[in-house]
Amino acid sequence: MKKLAFIALLSSLLSVSIFADSAKFTVSSITNSGRTYYHCDVVEKMTEDLLEAFGATVSKMRCSGGYDSMDPRWSRDAQVRVSFDKPRDGSVRDIELRGRDNCHLVNEVFDGIKEHFILTDVSLSSCGFRPGRGWSLKATVIAQ
Repeated sequence: MKKLAFIALLSSLLSVSIFADSAKFTVSSITNSGRTYYHCDVVEKMTEDLLEAFGATVSKMRCSGGYDSMDPRWSRDAQVRVSFDKPRDGSVRDIELRGRDNCHLVNEVFDGIKEHFILTDVSLSSCGFRPGRGWSLKATVIAQ
């Protein structure tokens, strides 16, 4: 009986279509005030938020570099490595996200992860050179 329960559990786990993937990208922006660097915790949060909106679950993330609050002269581009699981069940998800700031950050993180998803009807606001500008992202995500 235990063997049958184990086999049933194993087959139900295998029927769930999950695909492991990973991305590596760099984040920094040029605005009208020069180069803008971001704290790694802000970059990680935005990366996780966008991946979750796309239906993915972050399994591991590492960010190095970024804004150095001890001595801003040592600030550098944030280097992100993220591993995530995403569904492959054919589902379709319409997303619509908005924010009041970090428009450049959203664009850079989106550029770093978009190739790992099937996206249609994408509309992402452009930022121009003004820091602090609001943003919006609309897209349809197909899990395949």
